[in-house]
Amino acid sequence: HSVSYGWQGDLSSVGCPATLVDSIDVDFAALAARGITIIFSSGDSGSGMPKKPDCADTSQYLEDTAVVGSDAMSYPWVKTAEQCCSEASGWDYPAWTFEPGNCTLYWQASGTSPRAGAKSGGDAVVPRVPKLWPNWPASSPFVTAVGATGFTASVGSPERASKWFGSGGGFSWTEGGAQGYQREAVEGYLAANAASLPPQGSFPPEGRATPDVAALGEGFQVVVDGGHVTDGGTSASAPTFAAIVA
Repeated sequence: HSVSYGWQGDLSSVGCPATLVDSIDVDFAALAARGITIIFSSGDSGSGMPKKPDCADTSQYLEDTAVVGSDAMSYPWVKTAEQCCSEASGWDYPAWTFEPGNCTLYWQASGTSPRAGAKSGGDAVVPRVPKLWPNWPASSPFVTAVGATGFTASVGSPERASKWFGSGGGFSWTEGGAQGYQREAVEGYLAANAASLPPQGSFPPEGRATPDVAALGEGFQVVVDGGHVTDGGTSASAPTFAAIVA
């Protein structure tokens, strides 16, 4: 059985507590015990999605400080710093400054300057450590997660991790540690890539690691209404791997 996608984020935020995840894992384990292999695509959004900032947390603000930046947008109807932060978060602006009577959002911030009465924030001003969430249920230890690859050059050349999209993967906050069969590979990966990994605290290196395997997911040829269409994604690589092991 091959399934595309699940939820990429904090499961508790969508009404799925840890007890429910554990219950579903029991069901997956029961199916595995009956010889049923469940294969999930690992997702196309990279290693995880950082949580939006908590705009009520004033520790994320710089007091008496204004952003120096460009590509700005002004919102004169915004009444509080918290509302200004929410506007910036909602539109993915990395920096903002609130002064009584005006909220300014910035696409680019080159620095800050003192300004009495102003409050500023955003990840470009007060960097947060992101919390990366891999796709679930692909991160369950009782399913097989499939990532995607692409050819390094022409068709038939060696393959590498997809560059067309963020072939999903990462380390689970809620599922157990690396499986025995993958522990050596995971430890080797962490050691070899220590300098380029996300910041400490953004992922649990001891968590369940995904994907388990990968297959071609770029330039995937499908037939639609009698014609060939080029597509891609882990929704292509997952059923390919399922067909190989069927």
